[in-house]
Amino acid sequence: MSKPDPASAGAKKSRRQGSGRQGPGRPVDMAKRDAILQATRRLLQQRGPGVTLEEVAEAAKVSRQTIYNNWPSKEQLLAAVIERGVDDIMRPLLQAAEDSDVAETLTVLARAYLKSLLDPAGFALLRLVLSSQEQHGPAYFGAGSARAKRLLSEYLRRQAERGVLDMEDPDLAAEHFMGMLKGNYFLKVMLHGPSAIEPEAHERRITATVATFLRAYGRSR
Repeated sequence: MSKPDPASAGAKKSRRQGSGRQGPGRPVDMAKRDAILQATRRLLQQRGPGVTLEEVAEAAKVSRQTIYNNWPSKEQLLAAVIERGVDDIMRPLLQAAEDSDVAETLTVLARAYLKSLLDPAGFALLRLVLSSQEQHGPAYFGAGSARAKRLLSEYLRRQAERGVLDMEDPDLAAEHFMGMLKGNYFLKVMLHGPSAIEPEAHERRITATVATFLRAYGRSR
């Protein structure tokens, strides 16, 4: 009896676990992964939550099996799209130097965050989650809101350690910042769609949010 091929077994195990990584000997094709994520986001914007994996595969010019090799379920693919979107929004924090100006960094972050509320693809994802909360809710929250809060909390904690900010609970401070920034926008988007938000009002909200946050958490000199 021939012995099982370790590389083949490893690849199968990776797919069963949903790690999004292929087994030894089959390196992940990042170009194909990017094409799949971009196609999914674009189709969500165009077609809404009814997008199928077959449509994604056709738009990304890959096989359906290629999608399954990276994300064994539609839920995991959507979570990856959300996580990519969060990373785009939080890039000011991910790329900021440790000694960069906190007010400037938070302002750039706030612009990206509010812009995301008006994104049609993001709104399509939100509609998908609301239409089937039990199926998609945990993935959406974990890859979206929870991840964004964690990244912001980590940044605020580092700034507190630098002595720039003063807070006992960075998680709560992150919630305060995001809550002030989002305000009633989220409800408006849910009820009326992205067109209900006036982009020209963003700067006033951003300026007020950053100033209020720093008055509350900025270290007294």
